[in-house]
Amino acid sequence: MSHSDPPVSGVRPARTIVDAIQFGTTTPGELSVPARNTGTVILLTPLLGCGVGEQTSLAHMLNDQGLATLTVALVTRNSHPVDRTTLPALAQRLADIAEWAPSEPQLTGRPCGCLAAASEAAVALMAAAHRPRCLDALVIVAGRTDLIEPQLALVEAPTLLVEGGSDEADLQRARTALGILPGDADLTIVAGLDEAAVAESACRQVADVAGQWFRQHFAAAIDSPTWQIDHEVAVDSRP
Repeated sequence: MSHSDPPVSGVRPARTIVDAIQFGTTTPGELSVPARNTGTVILLTPLLGCGVGEQTSLAHMLNDQGLATLTVALVTRNSHPVDRTTLPALAQRLADIAEWAPSEPQLTGRPCGCLAAASEAAVALMAAAHRPRCLDALVIVAGRTDLIEPQLALVEAPTLLVEGGSDEADLQRARTALGILPGDADLTIVAGLDEAAVAESACRQVADVAGQWFRQHFAAAIDSPTWQIDHEVAVDSRP
């Protein structure tokens, strides 16, 4: 995995929080936008115990790297769990959210990606497979790629697979997915990620590798003439 520009450092970036953004009537979200915003990352919650407490939240760690975050809960306690029957509707909802994002004034002219874990990772992968231009990059954490394995070959978005490394079955599942994904894809190991209680250090490492992946591929996307045409963004209008 190649390196991109270094994270934003210094004073913690100013944030604008918008509570309960509604997509239809059932998907509230929390939008957090740093002063220097290079792209938007949709976070599907929960994420393996990461994000508990403001100082350790994945969203704020990504904000500190110059990435806006939109945290949404597609699956709630009262909804059906993610499985092969609910996947298509959830993926359509996520794709709608990703296509809505550029219409938000604070996010206009910025690429959009998604970070998802476990079964919700299959939702992100299906959204990318069915609507290839809605997501510019993906980070899949301990993802249930087996739920969407037949469609992985349709995922064009650059995809980083993140695993804990101690479960051989999970690793093999990720390696199988890596062999099917047709575009830029990579697998990285974060020690301790598959523990029952995910350590703050593991959450921070996930944020680091995810932030690097998103910044690298967001920069490549916005330099693409195809992306500029799709989003009606002129090169000389970028910040």
